[in-house]
Amino acid sequence: MIDLVAFIERLAKRVGKAAAAAPLLALVCGPLPAPVHAQPGPPLTAQVSAIRVWPAPDSTRITFESPRPITFRVLTLRDPERLVLELDGVDIGSALPKLSAAIPAGDPFIRQARVGRFRPGVVRVVLDLKVPVAPQAFALKPVGEFAHRIVLDLFPIDAGDQVAAFLERQRAAATAPPADRSAP
Repeated sequence: MIDLVAFIERLAKRVGKAAAAAPLLALVCGPLPAPVHAQPGPPLTAQVSAIRVWPAPDSTRITFESPRPITFRVLTLRDPERLVLELDGVDIGSALPKLSAAIPAGDPFIRQARVGRFRPGVVRVVLDLKVPVAPQAFALKPVGEFAHRIVLDLFPIDAGDQVAAFLERQRAAATAPPADRSAP
């Protein structure tokens, strides 16, 4: 069997056109692969593996869980009220589209949720809000059975006197008649 590369190199030297060897090699053998260290790899992507929603009268918490850490940004938009969570390097996957169904109709802050690709490599979660909110977002490292998490807390901007409301709930609970425990 003929060593094609050696043959073409000898031919190029004989003709005196060493520079012609590379295009001729590419024509016959196809383009040579770039060295491994010079090849940029595809961007690593993460997927949200689980979403949890905890609505309460004075706040709503949403967690986004992923096997890898996710870089994110939170924006608020007005008229109409919206909260935007941008997730970098994330595929939409199967968990994110289920966010809308995970938000109960009675949530005090969120009217609906939408998820979509904003631009390549960026997924946007848009929460259409019932009232203006003061969001707080932070990341948690894996612990126990939980992977990396983004925690998004929504608090009302006009919360009134939270301390007075808490004390009123405590007073009401203290003055409520005790439950009847005589039943078997």
